[in-house]
Amino acid sequence: MNATHLGEIGNPLDMSKRRGEPISTTIASSPTRLPRRDLVILPLLSILTIAFLLVSSEVAARHFFPESSGGDPCRVADPAIGFKYRPNCTSRVKSAEGPWVVNHYNECGYRTNESCGEKPSGSIRIALIGSSVAQGSYVGYDEIWATRAATDLTRMCRRPVEVQNLGREVCLPICEFHRIDEALALKPDLAVMTVSPYDLERLVPSEIPDVSEPLPQQPASIAAPETLSLLKRAQTLVTESRAVTVAEHYLFQDPSTYVRIYLAYGDKADFLRTPFSPLWEGRLEGFDLLLGEIAQKFHAAHVPFALIEMPSLAQVSVLALKSRPPGVDPYALNQRLKEISSRHGVQFVNVLDSFQRMPGSNKLFYMVDGHLGGKGQALVSAPFVDQLTQGTTPALSSCSARPPEQSVDESF
Repeated sequence: MNATHLGEIGNPLDMSKRRGEPISTTIASSPTRLPRRDLVILPLLSILTIAFLLVSSEVAARHFFPESSGGDPCRVADPAIGFKYRPNCTSRVKSAEGPWVVNHYNECGYRTNESCGEKPSGSIRIALIGSSVAQGSYVGYDEIWATRAATDLTRMCRRPVEVQNLGREVCLPICEFHRIDEALALKPDLAVMTVSPYDLERLVPSEIPDVSEPLPQQPASIAAPETLSLLKRAQTLVTESRAVTVAEHYLFQDPSTYVRIYLAYGDKADFLRTPFSPLWEGRLEGFDLLLGEIAQKFHAAHVPFALIEMPSLAQVSVLALKSRPPGVDPYALNQRLKEISSRHGVQFVNVLDSFQRMPGSNKLFYMVDGHLGGKGQALVSAPFVDQLTQGTTPALSSCSARPPEQSVDESF
């Protein structure tokens, strides 16, 4: 083709101009491919960024929400109940959600400032047995409900009232049975036992016939964890993450969220459901037998005996709901324990009503740990004092909230 012919055909751009057609300058090209090294570097950067955020949040959570580890250093093995607390021992412990707390144990290993020796003349002594809810775990001594009650009763009775606090973490009802003789040796004017849904959940009815057998000894320190699989390690990492604890601490303050998650635990939450499941019926029947034996020992020693059901965060969270899920009753366990107590001549102290009357009382718990915090302890001590000073307890029958009459000096 010669030059003349090319000229006739013309440049395609010139032809487009003559026709008034838009000129396309797009040049077809093959898709651009990332360099091979970027296929490694970019995902790695994403992983490193996520890891940095996770580590940073964990470090920040551990800084602002520290906690003690290894359990209470005052623990010592005991041949009868597994372990006790070392006499005249002082320790510092902390829940991630609470303040640093000093635990001091008297010469008997009880968390009580007063001596456990001979009862002072003219004073009133109360022996308290129970688990961590009786001991006042992670709560300052002056804020524990038992200490508050002793202070209020001292004022009302106008003479010293002390509570020898035998409470010990994980001292379940069978453990409490083993402490009766110890409590009676204190020559108390009143014996009090606490029980919580957590305690009853771990009650094994088949162990009750052998209730007099010593409990297995437990080491003072927590043993090193066994070798775990990779999956178990990952699960442990999540459950022990302080960042997860902090997230749950704020998430669980919404009662509807907490109740919805808690009810998914099945048997653990079945004490809230009516009618009770066969497993919970078995536990309550076992507790009925056990409480009968405990009450018999106190009655034989002519010591008045009272039982308190310490509310759980789950019960109080249900109370805080505007509408309760079908079949859920926060009072179901409370009512059954009252019936069991009545059968054995045991005074039942109902403290759940005080939580119902207090708006936002679910936030007075450590949301993840589950123990009642310092401010919430007053919701136990107040009804305890009120119900025991109604004339049913001989030693406290003369106690009154009314201050003593003041003599009038007319000499002026």
